[in-house]
Amino acid sequence: MTPAPIDEPQDAPTVKGIESESSNSRPELPPADVQTPPQLLSNDTEIQESLTVASQDQFVKLVGADESMATIPSAGSTRKAEMAKPRIREFGDYELLEKIAQGGMGVVFKARQISLNRLIALKMILAGQFASSEDVLRFKTEAEAAANLDHPGIVPIYEIGEYEGQHFFSMGLINGESLSQKVADGPLQIREAAELTKKITEAIAYAHGQGVIHRDLKPANILIDENGQPKVTDFGLAKKVEGGSNLTYTGQILGTPSYMPPEQAAGETYDIGPAADIYSLGAILYQLLTGRPPFQSANVMDILKQVIDQEPVAPRQLNAGISRDLETICLKCLEKKPAGRYPTAGDLADELGRYLTGQPIHARPIGTLGRFARWCHRNPWIAALSATSLLFLIAALIATSVGYVRVTAAQRRSEEGFRQARQTVNEFLTRVSEETLLNQPGMQPLKEDLLRQALNYYQRFLKDRGSDPEIVDELASTYFRVALITEQIGSPDEALAAYKTARDMQTEQLATATVVTNIRDELGTTWNAEGRVLSRLGRLEEARNAYEEAKAIRSKLYEFDATRRDFKRKLANTIMNIGLTDKAVGMSTRDKKKLEEAHKQMTVAQQLRQELMKDDNDDFVVLRDLGRGYYNLGNLDTLTNSKEGAVGHFTNAVEVFDRLRTENPGHLDDNFRLAVCHRLLGDLQLEVDPAVEKYTIAIEQMQKLATGNPMVTAYQMEHARVLMNMGLLQVDEIDVNRGLETLNSAATILERLGNNEESSHVGQRDLAVLLQTIGSIELDEGQLTSGRAKLQRARQLLTELINQSGGSNDLKSLLEETEELLQ
Repeated sequence: MTPAPIDEPQDAPTVKGIESESSNSRPELPPADVQTPPQLLSNDTEIQESLTVASQDQFVKLVGADESMATIPSAGSTRKAEMAKPRIREFGDYELLEKIAQGGMGVVFKARQISLNRLIALKMILAGQFASSEDVLRFKTEAEAAANLDHPGIVPIYEIGEYEGQHFFSMGLINGESLSQKVADGPLQIREAAELTKKITEAIAYAHGQGVIHRDLKPANILIDENGQPKVTDFGLAKKVEGGSNLTYTGQILGTPSYMPPEQAAGETYDIGPAADIYSLGAILYQLLTGRPPFQSANVMDILKQVIDQEPVAPRQLNAGISRDLETICLKCLEKKPAGRYPTAGDLADELGRYLTGQPIHARPIGTLGRFARWCHRNPWIAALSATSLLFLIAALIATSVGYVRVTAAQRRSEEGFRQARQTVNEFLTRVSEETLLNQPGMQPLKEDLLRQALNYYQRFLKDRGSDPEIVDELASTYFRVALITEQIGSPDEALAAYKTARDMQTEQLATATVVTNIRDELGTTWNAEGRVLSRLGRLEEARNAYEEAKAIRSKLYEFDATRRDFKRKLANTIMNIGLTDKAVGMSTRDKKKLEEAHKQMTVAQQLRQELMKDDNDDFVVLRDLGRGYYNLGNLDTLTNSKEGAVGHFTNAVEVFDRLRTENPGHLDDNFRLAVCHRLLGDLQLEVDPAVEKYTIAIEQMQKLATGNPMVTAYQMEHARVLMNMGLLQVDEIDVNRGLETLNSAATILERLGNNEESSHVGQRDLAVLLQTIGSIELDEGQLTSGRAKLQRARQLLTELINQSGGSNDLKSLLEETEELLQ
C-alpha cells in the first residue's frame, strides 16, 4: 500500500523575520477536498503545512493505485461487535435468549428468569467447566463485590450460582448502549461529558464507601440505560479495601492499559487504592471530552510505558471548546502520583458539581514551568546535558512574564514602553521557537503551551496599541507574529486574516519609507506565508498568485544584492512553492503540462540551493532545503512514472537527511523525513531483498518516533504505512503468516488511532481497504472465521462511508468486492 507523498512547501518565516524552511510532516490526502490540520511538530522554527490535493492514482500495492493513509479513522467507525444469536435454550431457571457481550473471561447473555418471568442479563465464565480456580475466584469476587452494592449508578446483582459445573450470576438488564459505543462517533458535548462523569463518580464514591475498589473502570464498563443514566458494571478486578483477597499479585498487570493509573501499569498492585479509580475516572472524562483515551498505541507495552513516563496531551489541544476549569479537573485526576489526584471520589464529584453550577473549582492548573520540571524529572540525562538551555529558557519565561507585568498602563501607552515590552516577548518567542531542547521527543505540548503564552502577549499588545498610527512598523510585525503562531497552533483561516493585515500595513510602509530593503524583505515573507496557508486551505490559484507576488519581491531583492545568501535562499524557496502548487493543480486536473512546469520550477529552485551549498557546504539551513527539494522531485517523478529519477532523488534526500541527523540526532522532522524516504525507496525496489532492507530501516525509525511522540498523528500513520507495505511484500514473496502478522499490526494502529484527525473519511476508507485485503488473504489461507470478521468490518466501514458521503464509484466498487468475498 503506497501512500501519497509528502510535499514540502518551503520557507516558513521565523519570528525574527528571516525565514527558515517550512515542513510538511503529513502525506497528501486523497480526495482533493479533504483537509488535514497541521500537526505541531518541533523542528527548529518550522510550521507544518501541506498541499492537500492528491492523486487518485494511489493504492499501488493494495488496490492497484497510490494510496494515502493520511488520516485517522473516526472513533465513530469503531465496529459494534456483531454478536451471534444462539437458539433459545434453558439454563437452570433461565432461558438464554441471545449473547449480548463477551470479554476476556466472561460471556453475557440476555435471558429470561423463568420463575419470576423477568428479563435479566446472565454472566458466566467463558471457559465453562474448564475454568481455572483463579478464574472462578475472580468471577466470584466480581459477583460478590457488586452484590453488596446498592446504588442507582451500579448494575444490580440478583443471584450468584452454579449450574452443571458452570458458574454464573444474574444481574439487571440495561436496555441501552455502553459508554464506549456512545463516544464512538467522537467527543460528547462538554456539559454532557461532565454530567455523565459526575454521576459515574458518585457511584464509585459509594462503592469506595463500601470498601470496594473497581480497578477496571473504562467506557466499555459503563452502560447507559434508556433514560441516559450511566450504570457501572464489570467488577471483575474489584478489590476489597479491608479483608478481601487481592487476586492481582505484585508485578502482574491486569486491567485496561489506556485507563489504568501508573501504579497499576507498573504492576505495583500492593499500592492500588481508591486513587486508582480516580485516575480511571479522569481517563474516562478525557475520552468523553476528546474522543480518545489519554494514551494509545498499537502496542500494549507502549501504552504502559506512556502511562508511566509521559504526560497526556492537554485536552484543550484536542478540543478547543473545553474550558480551562474542566481541563484542570481532568488533568488532576491523571496525575502520575496518587497523592496529586483528588483525595476521594466524593471530592471529585463535588469538584465537578462546582464546575457544572458555575462555581470556582478548588484545583489549580499546573503551569508551564511545572510541566517543564516534570519533563526534567522523567528525562534526567537529557535535562542534565541541556542544563544551560534549560536555565536560559526558564529565565526567559520568567523575565517575559515579570517584565510585562511591571510595565504600567501608562508605559504601555507610551511608544518606548510598548517597544521595550514587545522586544522582550520577541526575544522569548525566538528562543522558544529555536530552542533545541523543545525539539526533543515528548516536548511538543510544552512548546505549544509556550507559544500560546507568547500569542496572548501579542494580542494584549495589539489591544493596547492597535489603533496607534505612530507605531505602524511594530504593529505590522506584531500581526505577523500573531499569524505565525496561529498558523502553528490555531486556525489557518485566522492565520490568513492576520497575515493579510500585516501585509496591508507593510505595503503602506513601503509606499512612504525612504529605506525599503528590510520592509520589502518582510513583505515578501508575508506573501510567501499567505501562499503557504492558502495551499493548506486548498485555494491553489490564490496560493500561486501569492507566491508569484513573493517571487517578484524576492527577485528584486536578489538582483539588488546578490551577495546576500538569505535573499537567494528565500527566492529558491518561493520558486519551489510555485512548483509544488503547479504539481497539485496538475494532479487534480490530470494536466501533464502543469506537471512538466512543476518539474521545471523545482529544478530551478534546486539549482539555486546547490549554488549556495558550493559556497558554504556547512550551511545546514540550506542543506535542509536541498533535502526537501530532492524529496519533492522524487514525489513528482513517482507520480509521472519516472522511476529512475525518483530513485535518484530519494537517494540524494537520504544522504542529506543522514548528514543532518548526524549533526543533530534529536531533530524530529529530519528523522521523520529520513524514514519516509527509506520507505519510498522500498516501494520502488523490484527485488525483494533491497525492498526488505529499506522497509526494515523505515520501520525501526518510525517505531522510535511513534513511541516517543504518541500525540503526533503523522508518526503513527507513517508507521502503519510502512508496516502495510512490508506486510504485502512478505505475503507475496516471503511468508504469508509473517505478512499477515505485519498487516494486522498496521490495522491495529489504524483502529486505535480513533478520531484524532478531521479527515476521518479517508482514514476509514484506508482501513476498510486494508481489512478487505487481510480478510481476502486469510480466506485463501483457510482462516475462515478471522477472514470473514475482517471482511464484515470492512463492509461496515464502507457502508458507513457511503451513507455519509452519498457513495463514490470507488467506495461502491470496494463494497461490491467485499460482498463478493463474503458470499
